Amino acid sequence: MKILILNGSPKKVKSDTLHITRAFLEGMNDVSLILSETIEAMCLGEIHQTFCRYNKDITCEDYLKIIQGKTAALFSTACRLGAMGGGFCPAEVETMSEIGRILGILFQFRDDLADFTSTAETMGKETHKDFREGIYTIPLLMALKSPQARLELHPLMQKNKEEILTDTQIRQMEAAVEKYGGIAQTKQEIHRYACRIRELSLDLKTCHTAEKIRGVADELDAVS
Repeated sequence: MKILILNGSPKKVKSDTLHITRAFLEGMNDVSLILSETIEAMCLGEIHQTFCRYNKDITCEDYLKIIQGKTAALFSTACRLGAMGGGFCPAEVETMSEIGRILGILFQFRDDLADFTSTAETMGKETHKDFREGIYTIPLLMALKSPQARLELHPLMQKNKEEILTDTQIRQMEAAVEKYGGIAQTKQEIHRYACRIRELSLDLKTCHTAEKIRGVADELDAVS
């Protein structure tokens, strides 16, 4: 009965302190399990991304699987734990977890899009760093659905694997992605995911929380 000794309780199993401690430890066990599962998912996502580097045949489905194991898993867990800590009912905890998962995808798509619609100065970081490192993101993958786009982009992707592309070649890649609808289709996907978050927020009983979530969705959707 080490737990009783730690809490200094003379009442054994009837102790309120014991009940509180047990509840606390059970909650900690739940959190530990969730965090360990999230870390595992993120590690697997990173491994999958590594195997997909410089793969010119990677699909949107492959990329979504990577995101599910990285950004989406992280956001989902953050929302789940926040809801648990906030005393949400089990159904709302699951809703918040799903909102977080979709929000992670939406955030990643928005970040991917910025590489094609912003400059290094406005972003505060180098553009197309992922592309140069063989990590092909959603605007490019959307464009690659077109056979003609593959004819134009695959040679650049192969050259990217073999050597450092020039700025001119990067601009050629950007132009092809826009030409074959990669940017437009990514904006459509961003809007679709934002709408799904708004729908899920209606299942939350806490109006203030729902409004905040819809505000985040609106902000991320503003690009569309």
